Amino acid sequence: MRTKQTGEDIGREVDMEKCLGAVTRWPIGPRAWAVALVVLSGCYSWVPVRPTELPLLNDMHNEVAGHTVGPNGQVTPILRNNSRTLHRPDGRTVSIAGEPSVRIHTAGGTLEFERPVDSSLQPGQSLTIAGSNRAQVTIPLHEIESAQASRPDTTKTMLAITLPAAGAAVISSVLLLLLL
Repeated sequence: MRTKQTGEDIGREVDMEKCLGAVTRWPIGPRAWAVALVVLSGCYSWVPVRPTELPLLNDMHNEVAGHTVGPNGQVTPILRNNSRTLHRPDGRTVSIAGEPSVRIHTAGGTLEFERPVDSSLQPGQSLTIAGSNRAQVTIPLHEIESAQASRPDTTKTMLAITLPAAGAAVISSVLLLLLL
């Protein structure tokens, strides 16, 4: 049902259904927005680390710090994000949290090891490393040009969530003003 109301402030007729429909119907559906936000909300940065420090990333996971008991007796674990401090090639330290992935750059190319990563230093100066996507590989340390570990990037995550939301708010406001 179409209803027309006269806008007292602007002195012209306003088709309220058309106006509200423009605000509530987007070219991209709400499910697409939700999927986009979920995909973008897990932003990571790659930080350089010393290859000899990669074994410190073994057994990285969220630790159970305690439990809560709900009114119906349901027990819910409280997770604490595990983090480790590693050295960058220049000597500065960097904190790595959660379950990082690792990239190894050699003259032959780049190998990426997805979380969880398990590595160890072998006698004779080599690194043995494996990930959920790749079987165990042994690389001589002198062949490794650089190594990187992933870590959650809260700045990128916040921007990825707030910028689309702010853009949608601006677009809806402009559409609303144009249709009034």
